[in-house]
Amino acid sequence: LGCSWIGYLYDNGSQTHCDPTTSGYRYSARQIPKLTVRKSATQTIGTGALTDVVFGSVLEGDTAELDFTTPTATIKEAGTYVISWKLTMAGWATAGTYGYTRLITTLASFDGGHFHNQGAAVPISSEGCVTVTLAVSDTVKLQVIHVEGNNQDTTADAVDNFMCIAKL
Repeated sequence: LGCSWIGYLYDNGSQTHCDPTTSGYRYSARQIPKLTVRKSATQTIGTGALTDVVFGSVLEGDTAELDFTTPTATIKEAGTYVISWKLTMAGWATAGTYGYTRLITTLASFDGGHFHNQGAAVPISSEGCVTVTLAVSDTVKLQVIHVEGNNQDTTADAVDNFMCIAKL
């Protein structure tokens, strides 16, 4: 950071104390590339096939770094990223059925936690978190699959349905 620690922050370059309570502590106006998206409506998911998860709103994000105009985010700055997600289905009562999420990147895919029936209208979730190195133009998207036998809906609750991509 250009500072040394001697009981207080000291800027070696300007030979002054660094005061983090004022605007003078900031060394760069650069924003860390990040994107947090969430669902704002239910989505019907067919049975037995991976389906792209469509997010309805951007909670926070630097769209100059990450573009989310489709269900696919495109990386604008190479680096190591942490990607976390959660998807919640409305729930169903069919015994012995399950589902899971899958994060797809240009180089690899990662499965989220499996969810199993808990009873009709009892929400069930799949979550995941990965650290992955991505290059410029690499893509990221979230998919979901279930084997209940009938179309099932995600919940519309934005708290229960999100994906966050942040560069370390």
